[in-house]
Amino acid sequence: MLKGERGPLRPWRRQRPAAASALAAACLALASPPAAAQQPAAPAPEGMVSIAGFAAPESVLIDRPRGVIYVANINGAPGEADDNGFISRISLDDLSVETHWIDGADDDVRLDAPKGMALTPDGFLLVSDIDRLRAFRIETGEPAAMLEMADATFLNDLWFQDGTLYVSDSGGVDRPGRVLAVDADGGVAIVAEGADLARPNGVAVDGAGRLLVATLDAARILAIAEDGTISVVANLPAGRLDGLVALADGSLLVSSWEAGAIFRVTADGQVVTLADGLASPADIDAEIGADSASSLLAIPLLTEDRVIVMPLPE
Repeated sequence: MLKGERGPLRPWRRQRPAAASALAAACLALASPPAAAQQPAAPAPEGMVSIAGFAAPESVLIDRPRGVIYVANINGAPGEADDNGFISRISLDDLSVETHWIDGADDDVRLDAPKGMALTPDGFLLVSDIDRLRAFRIETGEPAAMLEMADATFLNDLWFQDGTLYVSDSGGVDRPGRVLAVDADGGVAIVAEGADLARPNGVAVDGAGRLLVATLDAARILAIAEDGTISVVANLPAGRLDGLVALADGSLLVSSWEAGAIFRVTADGQVVTLADGLASPADIDAEIGADSASSLLAIPLLTEDRVIVMPLPE
């Protein structure tokens, strides 16, 4: 889905890549539950397709106008500046895969451990990469700009809305999490930070304009007001939350590593399990189509190197 639809982006000034903080590697151990916590496989829902061949796929992003799903592949340690991350594209027509569409192995591309992604209406794919943000031209995949984020520990999810890019920094040992806002000129502001965020992961803006965050260290979805005040929007049955999507009908989708599931929080606050028995469901994406047949849910299974594509359950 297009995470935000208004406001141009002026690509940030290019900067030279630098080694990532070693602390980020320790963050993954805190962010990821042990394998024993994963749930047994459940019967596959009707229409579910499992696509293999990825390398630690951390996030997916649906781009309906261009007929593709982007997949961010860490391909190694999530905090290591190894320049071997890559972005894949899945065709929505036949589910064929262009595995290395943007590839850190190319001489003109730097991509270490890509995670969250967002699209801008003026043609850029934005990607979080450990302690910096990268912009690529959506029509060609060519690198356009890079912005190093001061004091970043573990940049994670992205959401672009009305000219502002919201970024979660999940923090780590002795480093509280933060939610940041980046403007078109590369200016960075701290929206909220501290223990109350319970290590923010998924980030989204809903139809009412609320900035929402899914937490790693608590089974909660939070809202952050303009003054930085944090409130609880929903309590979930399980935690280790990852991807967060705000749908057009007012509901929210969130993935949980602890439950191995995708939860839907309806507009009136009810929590429904849409899919379970999933190993390591990471940064999901979904959208409501013109009818039930065109509604879509994409789920990256990080530890299994697979992406699930299925109709979005009603």
